[in-house]
Amino acid sequence: MSGIHEVYLALGLIFAGFITYMFVYNIRLRTQERSVQRKGRPPISKEEGIAIATDQREQSGTPGNIS
Repeated sequence: MSGIHEVYLALGLIFAGFITYMFVYNIRLRTQERSVQRKGRPPISKEEGIAIATDQREQSGTPGNIS
């Protein structure tokens, strides 16, 4: 393979990795939002549900990790 093919392959893999990361992050955020809805009153808006789930994640001491 020539050098340009390797560059395009690397860019494609980086893009695929980023899309996968965003997909997994979105699923986890929705799961946390649903667990908040089960515990108490439902959030007024989707943004409030995301804010509550994000706040809980930050208080747990591991913000930004997908594990």
